[in-house]
Amino acid sequence: ITLTYKPIEGLTITNNAGTDFYTEGRRKVYAKGTVGALNGKFQTWNLYKRIINNDLMVSYEKTFANDYHFKAMVGHNLYQEEWKNENVQAQNLVVDGLYTYTNAKSTTPVNYYEKKRLVGLYGDISLGYKDMLFVNVTGRNDWSSSLVYQNGMGTYSYFYPSVSGSWLLNETFDLPHWITFAKVRGSWAQVGNDTDPYYVNSVYGFETKEMYDGNIYVNTLDKTMKSLKLKPERKNAWEVGLDLRLFDSRLNFDFTYYKENTRDQIMSIEVPAISGVNTQLINAGNIQNKGIEIAVNATPYKNKDWQWDVAVTYTKNKNTIISLHENVADYIALSGYANDYDYHIGSVAKVGGDYGLLMSDILPAKNEKGETLLEWDDSWRGAYEARSGKVQEVGKMTPDFLGSLSTTLSWKNLSLHI
Repeated sequence: ITLTYKPIEGLTITNNAGTDFYTEGRRKVYAKGTVGALNGKFQTWNLYKRIINNDLMVSYEKTFANDYHFKAMVGHNLYQEEWKNENVQAQNLVVDGLYTYTNAKSTTPVNYYEKKRLVGLYGDISLGYKDMLFVNVTGRNDWSSSLVYQNGMGTYSYFYPSVSGSWLLNETFDLPHWITFAKVRGSWAQVGNDTDPYYVNSVYGFETKEMYDGNIYVNTLDKTMKSLKLKPERKNAWEVGLDLRLFDSRLNFDFTYYKENTRDQIMSIEVPAISGVNTQLINAGNIQNKGIEIAVNATPYKNKDWQWDVAVTYTKNKNTIISLHENVADYIALSGYANDYDYHIGSVAKVGGDYGLLMSDILPAKNEKGETLLEWDDSWRGAYEARSGKVQEVGKMTPDFLGSLSTTLSWKNLSLHI
């Protein structure tokens, strides 16, 4: 629902309110004799999710002396997510094929509920001069319920601004006639981010143990140690760019150079099990991305009925882990296992390497001369390379660069794109 009110010229008050929700029912049954459920059982889920989003915005827009354009906006945002899962497990059926609660000797309800609320205040100011110079300044402050500790404390309020500008050179200078359009642009922005609801708090869990004479219910301890000083994630990014169009826009170039640093990512690291926990929740460190993006669009041929367009893109991104939390011994495991289970390869975050660096302990063992060591197997009377057992870098998940080439051939209103 959108409501708009314009009390005077240039002033607009708008409220956008929306909701999105769904309910879903599931059931899974196991007939008597099923492996793992010899006496039969069934399980039901009632799932419910709802999102509420409301924006109240007040904006004012005015042009002064035909050259200066001004627009300002302030707003308030309320965003809320609610999730509910009613799960019931029924075991040991009396009559096979009858999946009702009264036909089960025991039932175990497991209910899960979570709610997250984000409240924000934001503002935006835009200035334009003679349709050639543009400046935009924004700022937003969020309050997130997912960063509130059980005692009501926490860094749950965070502010992030941005500044951007552009300059149309073709509107400012007398450029050669073959330069159709030329614009330089630049921006700096900061973005804040929170985490999942209840993630920062340590709580007891519940567990059901099935005994010969019925079920017993026990509490379980949280195996993740939570920091009491978690901060919201921060991303600082800046970029500069050039948009150049030549020969009546028959040849166009778009160039961008960017750099961004993400700090204080909320993530888990492994800790020695002897401590009583398995993982520790931390603010990770500083992850940097920088690179270039180039796009070239050309129209080599064009007449009344025919047109041939060619587009080329090239992007190169360098991802680097600048720093990690002081408790990280060597690296943070992201996926897989570098030295365990059936994987013996995993993606990790390691200082100086890419995010998603691949490491493994399966490389061959070497002697002091760099020669590969072999091991003998009597069962099949053969030799094979000895595994080093040392976790080493073996590759990376990120590509060196990305590129594309496409072409479009058009005849009147019919076109073919490859």
